[in-house]
Amino acid sequence: MNDISLAALQRNLIAMPTLLKLITLTGLGALIPVTTTLLPNFQAGIFGLFDLHISASEWWSSTGGKMVSVTAALFCASAVMLLGRSRYGRLFYIAASLLMCFSIPVVASVVGVRMIEWRLLLAVNLVWTVVSALYLHYNSEVKQYFGTAV
Repeated sequence: MNDISLAALQRNLIAMPTLLKLITLTGLGALIPVTTTLLPNFQAGIFGLFDLHISASEWWSSTGGKMVSVTAALFCASAVMLLGRSRYGRLFYIAASLLMCFSIPVVASVVGVRMIEWRLLLAVNLVWTVVSALYLHYNSEVKQYFGTAV
């Protein structure tokens, strides 16, 4: 069983290749926008999506809030697993990236983003999903970090 003490997670973070650290930290940060929409007097998507905002009540009554919450939870879970050197961390990250592909059109329709804009986001996310999957499974430093055969 993997050691998941705070000291072990810190050692693992230090041992990670740079891009894997970035992936892990952004995965942990995925919960920030979700959390801000739960606070009173904050608009959903505090960071904005093409400067379009809706109220928190509209956000959570729509499919967008639920879909983004599940996606963010998957990203966060993958980050914790990556820190713990779990072999499932990479799979969860890719699953979260794929779920984000489904979330983009849903969120865009809720917020009111034009089709051309969300299609661009979707294309970028699809490219990132493929590139990150290749990196997570074929990069020699990542394989070494997870202790898999190089």
